[in-house]
Amino acid sequence: MEYENQELLNRIAQGSEEALGLFYDRISPSLRGMLQKILASKKEAEEVLEETFLSFWKRALTARSEGVASEVWLVFAARSAALRRRKLQSEGNEKAGELPEAWLPRIKDISQLSGRMPLFTSSLAQLSTPQRRVLEMVLFEGCREKEIADALGKPAGRAQDEVRAALSFMRQRLHTLMGTWTADI
Repeated sequence: MEYENQELLNRIAQGSEEALGLFYDRISPSLRGMLQKILASKKEAEEVLEETFLSFWKRALTARSEGVASEVWLVFAARSAALRRRKLQSEGNEKAGELPEAWLPRIKDISQLSGRMPLFTSSLAQLSTPQRRVLEMVLFEGCREKEIADALGKPAGRAQDEVRAALSFMRQRLHTLMGTWTADI
């Protein structure tokens, strides 16, 4: 029997391990792909994925009651866990060049976008190709400023400017999208 995500989430909130397994099978491939971009090995990505779903299982009622879409919560939780693990592994290495968390969109803002995805997609399309690429590197690959600069072949200051410009643009667009359904973007 094929269940919709919301039906699975309701069953998970009631303690159904079967529903958690079905939801895991549906969501884990995309999360695993994101984690493998951030972490050095498939084994580490699997470990973080399992830890994230265990945490999700324990917080199923809380995460839903906060008004945050479960899929969004899982993406942010997995990304944060992977970045923490990578940071612990590189302790003692260069700490400069890490991007402040304040630059990233808030989880609640992103979860509210689900009904406005065409407008959000349109906003992303307005970013220049370099800015879109650095945004992907920061948000989905967990890259630091130095890694972005190396990948782009630019000085660290220039890479930081690209990241700031992209995030500033998207922050403005998120504010517009959250404020109106009919923004002409």
